[in-house]
Amino acid sequence: MNTKARGRELRKNVKDIEAAKPMARRVSYSIKGERGLRLVVHPSGRKAWFSVYQIGKGKARVRRWHEIGPFNKVGLRDEKLFTLEDACQLSRKYQVEAEKGGDPQGAKTFGELFEAWLEGHGKKLATWKDEERRYQIHLAKALGDRQISEIERKDVREVRDVVLETAGPIQSNRVIALFNRVMNWAVDEDRAKFNPAARLKKVGEEQRRERVLTPDELARIWAELDAPIAVDTKAGGLNASDLEAAEATRRALKLLILTGQRRGEVIGMRKDELDLTEGDAWWTLPGVRTKNKLPHRVPLTGTALVVVREAIEASRSNEFVFPSHRTDGAIIPDAVTKALQRLCRRMDPKIEGLGPHDIRRTVGTTMRKLGVSVEDRGYVLNHVSGAKAKVTSWNYDAGEHDDEKRSALEKWERELRRVVRLDEAKIVVFPKRA
Repeated sequence: MNTKARGRELRKNVKDIEAAKPMARRVSYSIKGERGLRLVVHPSGRKAWFSVYQIGKGKARVRRWHEIGPFNKVGLRDEKLFTLEDACQLSRKYQVEAEKGGDPQGAKTFGELFEAWLEGHGKKLATWKDEERRYQIHLAKALGDRQISEIERKDVREVRDVVLETAGPIQSNRVIALFNRVMNWAVDEDRAKFNPAARLKKVGEEQRRERVLTPDELARIWAELDAPIAVDTKAGGLNASDLEAAEATRRALKLLILTGQRRGEVIGMRKDELDLTEGDAWWTLPGVRTKNKLPHRVPLTGTALVVVREAIEASRSNEFVFPSHRTDGAIIPDAVTKALQRLCRRMDPKIEGLGPHDIRRTVGTTMRKLGVSVEDRGYVLNHVSGAKAKVTSWNYDAGEHDDEKRSALEKWERELRRVVRLDEAKIVVFPKRA
């Protein structure tokens, strides 16, 4: 490596910066001749610029690391990336501002603070997109432009009550929790003096859901998923693109029923996660895509394999099995939830209050009735048990319970076929593995 790292210092040239390699832990390099400028290299290979400065005096003095942004090679045009020259100029500006008693990264409004929280911490959460959407819907208009120092407890209480009336008690709780999360982070980071909503009473009483679909409800939902989608462009109905999106969502819902996996995991399915070998088909989720951050292998039974192959064919060359027709990613979680709710409302009689997680609960409960053990249900649903939580064992024995998982899902598939009266001609059942 050409990088000169005396005391983890890099020379001020692009060649040496590009040569800085990732290590097992995050590494910080100072840049020779640039006071306070740091290049942080993450184990993943991501490189980001930081400016390090101090604010305050005496015992009140605080050292801050302000992220400037990701490193950009010379010649690339991207407003969100920063070249060596960009980083030097911004870092010098921040140093001068700090010397004058200012705080370069101090957010002035709650909107700026939320963005800082999202980039500095929020995106580490699996639910960060939901939190961002919650902010945009419920907090941005009411508090986004307000100065942090001017937000009072009564202002947050007013937001809480408005959300209660417009979106219900549970969403009201979620909004207050998000506000507290952002403000508590700001206090910990010395970006705010206090949280005005600390210990603010929540108004929604949350109860653990115990909804399980009846066999009749399950049969009617599956029949609706199999029914043709009417297209009438003259009457303002679905166009071709909308039709493809609706079909993708229906297949995703079918796969939720067939596998019992989480909504976000199913709709985020990528083609490189699949092994579609006949008789031994698997879907392998990496740890970064699971709730417990552990890799998870899901056997694909005959019916599930048919659905996956149909989805792959419909997705064409897209890397996602269920691609969005409006973004470059997969379809969003809310699209699946809303599609399920619309489908249930069209039925006669209607099925009220059903969510995707109720489907997952139905799969787990039915497997229990079919005699599948607690441990094997946990392996199928990727719940962390005492044994599975042992990282060493899980890393080396990731396929140890493959047979139990396949057996459990095959039992569930047979029961599902019986309940929803699937046409046998639509089902491909592969022989057992040797």
